[in-house]
Amino acid sequence: MIKASQFTVLALLVLGSVSALAQQEKMVLVISGMTSEESIALADPGTVSVLSGGDQATLQKNLAQIDPSTIKAVVSFGVAGALNPNLRAGNIVIADHVVTDDGTVYATDPTISAQAYAPLKKHHLNVYSGAMVGSATEHYTAQDKASLFAQTGSTAVDMESGAAAAYAKAHNLPFAVIRTISDPQQLSFPKAVKDALQPDGSIDFGAVITDLFQDPAEFGQLIEVAFDAMEGFARLQRVGQLVPLGDL
Repeated sequence: MIKASQFTVLALLVLGSVSALAQQEKMVLVISGMTSEESIALADPGTVSVLSGGDQATLQKNLAQIDPSTIKAVVSFGVAGALNPNLRAGNIVIADHVVTDDGTVYATDPTISAQAYAPLKKHHLNVYSGAMVGSATEHYTAQDKASLFAQTGSTAVDMESGAAAAYAKAHNLPFAVIRTISDPQQLSFPKAVKDALQPDGSIDFGAVITDLFQDPAEFGQLIEVAFDAMEGFARLQRVGQLVPLGDL
């Protein structure tokens, strides 16, 4: 016959197992801008992804389709533009807080941020902290980025971290920002790049070619942007290999 104390222990073990299983079934919501970023994140089977395509209305629409009860953490993941002039393409940023256009500040979760940082440190990769500006406005020129740095002192800027932070706070979920730099502060994007990003997060190469035909002088600048972007995405790929996003 099972004694009361034994039954209590058994019940606690069963409840603990059920709770652990339910937690394991939950996913990490990864919020990015482009399909190329999403594909890196989704290599981890513990993740589900939402894209902005560089458009806040699209991002909010996609976030509304996510059931927060199936999510255990939120990660803003992808590339970003440097605001700090000392950062270079390929540098990694794990932000300790996010600042939005209206000045709202969201702290990131120190536990999952540390979990993301640990394997990067182990492989001797330089990681920067500080603030990430989550802006609904595009900051494509060196002048814009320098001005935003002077105003905020932030490390970098992207277009998803603000919405990601707000979603996490609204649903009481831990939140982290993991980004790599794709364009240094001193680099401006040509029109061909600005026109390329589609609402679904893909790249419209036809628009790039059309813009280059209209203004061939952009070609040299486009090459510079492309090399920095390649560096940023190569490092993002490495981050995706080292950081177990689905386990955060």
